[in-house]
Amino acid sequence: MVSAFGPRLLALGPRRVSSRQTNLRGIAADLRIAANRAVVPELAKSPGYCKLANSSRFARLFPSWREHAGVAMFAVGIVNSLFLVSGLAINWLSVLKRHELDCRAQRLHSELERTERQLAQVFGPLTAITHATQVGFKSFVAEHEECRHVLRTLRLQRLQGDQSLEKEAPWISNCKALEAHIALRPRSREGRRYRGLVLCTLQPLNRQAMDIALNHTHLIDGDFPECLYSLYAHVIEMDSLLERWRQRDFSALFARTPYPMEVNKWASNEFQRLRQKQTELILELEGRGSLDPTGGGLGLTSLLLKCF
Repeated sequence: MVSAFGPRLLALGPRRVSSRQTNLRGIAADLRIAANRAVVPELAKSPGYCKLANSSRFARLFPSWREHAGVAMFAVGIVNSLFLVSGLAINWLSVLKRHELDCRAQRLHSELERTERQLAQVFGPLTAITHATQVGFKSFVAEHEECRHVLRTLRLQRLQGDQSLEKEAPWISNCKALEAHIALRPRSREGRRYRGLVLCTLQPLNRQAMDIALNHTHLIDGDFPECLYSLYAHVIEMDSLLERWRQRDFSALFARTPYPMEVNKWASNEFQRLRQKQTELILELEGRGSLDPTGGGLGLTSLLLKCF
């Protein structure tokens, strides 16, 4: 038995001795560390010793450096992903806001362009024409209201109890008296001047106003006003009367459809409204207006420059 297992024991003997020596050396090292801690407490508090102890403890917790590197890379990847997602979200929001502001700017420019076209092509000329015709006819009435025939006609109308004269403006009452006088005496001086005024001034301007309204109906906001239909009828009837006057037929001097004074008021109101709208749009585009109806926001141009 001894001879059989002798060589194997001899072969295993040095290995067992070496492992035992290693364990004894580790125990001795631990005893020395404990002795040093007991004898010199300040040694345990030194940075080098703490670093050595911590490194050995971290090495025991994470025996593989690859595991530690994987955790770090995973944490860095999560942080980078969060930054990337946040950047994409901020970029998307900025692009969306920029698109919204661009659409609003285009809409404001479109509204401003339409408003300027309305003022330049329709309501500017229409207001000037209606004002000119009204002033011209008032001047004609004022020039001939002191005529004795007109005063006599006006006095007769008042004596006949015409209550409408008390409710109307003086120039309208004088105008009706003058028209009555011209209708009774078409070949009088007032009649000749009236026909000259209509032929040279009033009818060309009224025809021009009708052409403006007919050619730019797409620039009229809201419902088509009824006063324009009356204007069309008045102009057509006056053209027929002018043709009769050329043939020396003065049996009719006034159109059955009178000139609608509502056209003057409508054109003036629309002109003032569009001028105010134009001013507001210009101020908003230049940055002195407001984006919200309350007027508490920044202007469109200022907001675009501030954001980008």
